[in-house]
Amino acid sequence: MDGPKQDSQDIDPKRTAAEVIEAMRTGGRCTAVEYNEWLLRLHGHFTDRLLSDNSRIWQTGAIFVPIALAAFGALTTIKAPVAWWQVLVLGVPSTLLMWLWLVIAENHRAFQQKSEAWLFAIEEARGFFARHAPNKYSATGRDRHFIFPGVIQKARWWLAFGVGTSWVLLLVLSTAGKLA
Repeated sequence: MDGPKQDSQDIDPKRTAAEVIEAMRTGGRCTAVEYNEWLLRLHGHFTDRLLSDNSRIWQTGAIFVPIALAAFGALTTIKAPVAWWQVLVLGVPSTLLMWLWLVIAENHRAFQQKSEAWLFAIEEARGFFARHAPNKYSATGRDRHFIFPGVIQKARWWLAFGVGTSWVLLLVLSTAGKLA
């Protein structure tokens, strides 16, 4: 790579952030202004990607989670006694939807991490931040139980496990004839 052109909007997806930045550093044909403009353009691109992936997690969740949980409500409309096959008909799609959302969310989280790696590399190249900057918010008091790294990811996993486990429990109760 000979260095970024001021009007270039091409980003080679096959190259890592470190490779691109090293090529720009050692290219010799790239002025400091071009280098900074190109890094700012890259930073904007990866910031947009990061926000877009986060938005996709919650947009898909806004569709999948209510539909998956609605099956529990539908179960209450069935006249007693509830048969095991009725629980199965409602439980399998509900559980599959929750797990499908979890897989989609985890993929988008992985995409977010890639964008975040690019952002860190760009910010380091520009001399903005140290790679391991302190957290903006430190949990104290009651908050310390709810605010910690990965809390949202863990909540998604617990929700998926909870829905699946609940349907298994309901299936066991229905086969025992105790689900009225």
